Amino acid sequence: MSEYTFYVTVERGAEDLVAKDLLENFRGIEILREKEFRGKVFFRGREEHIFLMNFSARSINRLILVLLHTRNIGSLNLIYKHIKEIEWSSYIDAEQTFAVKATRVGSHNFTSLDIARVAGSAIIEAFQEETGRRLRVNLSKPDVVVHVEMINDHLLVGIDTTGPSLHMRRYRVYNHPMPLKTTLAYLLVRLSGWNPNEEKLLDPMCGGGTIPIEAALWARNIPINRFRKNEYLFYNLKFLHLEKAEKIAKQLLSKETRKELHLLGMDISEEHIKGARMNAKNALVADTIIFTQGDARLLDKQFSSESINVIVTNPPYNLRPRLKLYDLYEKFLAAAWKILADRGRMVIITSERKLLIRILRNINAHFQLYNVFRYGSLNTGIFLIEKHS
Repeated sequence: MSEYTFYVTVERGAEDLVAKDLLENFRGIEILREKEFRGKVFFRGREEHIFLMNFSARSINRLILVLLHTRNIGSLNLIYKHIKEIEWSSYIDAEQTFAVKATRVGSHNFTSLDIARVAGSAIIEAFQEETGRRLRVNLSKPDVVVHVEMINDHLLVGIDTTGPSLHMRRYRVYNHPMPLKTTLAYLLVRLSGWNPNEEKLLDPMCGGGTIPIEAALWARNIPINRFRKNEYLFYNLKFLHLEKAEKIAKQLLSKETRKELHLLGMDISEEHIKGARMNAKNALVADTIIFTQGDARLLDKQFSSESINVIVTNPPYNLRPRLKLYDLYEKFLAAAWKILADRGRMVIITSERKLLIRILRNINAHFQLYNVFRYGSLNTGIFLIEKHS
């Protein structure tokens, strides 16, 4: 059975969390430790993993099939030489179009546009020498997308199997002004250790409902291809056994359940709560999430003492004035501590790390700053907080 090398793109700083998640959910893969590549997780796997991950991996953005990984590359001539040595007729049909997406990290005397130009020429010329046919370029809607990356002196070439990023689940009909990426929402839920069979999970600042919705989709085994249909780029890759894809898709959909879950979402905004309900309905999980309007600073007025097992939330950042932000965090954490059950957990993602640490120390909370990573333009931290009597 043929094996391939792949990498998945993820949020920078979340690589270890994603690697752990992939190992838990996809049997037969081998994680490759490539620490110099931020925002990527490399692994060895089989053809079936192309379909399985694109249909059901909840923590990744894209899955790239690696064709070439070499280093000590310092010039456009070397990029051209190595890319031209790939047997492109094994991956692209003569009738198909292609495009090159090039990125660059580090100090070089050429640009990403230069890389794309040279790589495109190498692919066209190599294909023409192999087949006598000239490939066509289509930058707007190509059949095959080739990723070429120069990361310092590393040259990485691969084929995109995904298309639109997997974090776009397609169930959102209401867009919160600052939505949390679905991939991160899922990772936060998993980090919390939530047991869907017996524990209550609350997001008290739920916005458009992403955290409880992702929790419900995971707990009910509803795969992401339920909402994405046939937009995957791997359907254009003729060298794959695409009949396997349809079989795997049906198998995944057959494992969906309708189990009852204890999920709660709350937000101070009535508009956001209405939007969260719309999103949950579109995601087929509205029956198992209770959304209510309320103030996170007054959680102890809305929920009884020690009644919630897990709190997972993405509170506002960068509020002005700063006193308003401090008031929100201080009162929210004090109230949350009262309603959190013994051995309960909170997972909070925020760029306000210093503020959160100061308040947590004031209430003698046991916490771990689990990860710091770049999310948008902010250096964001994930906190795992545990309550022990």
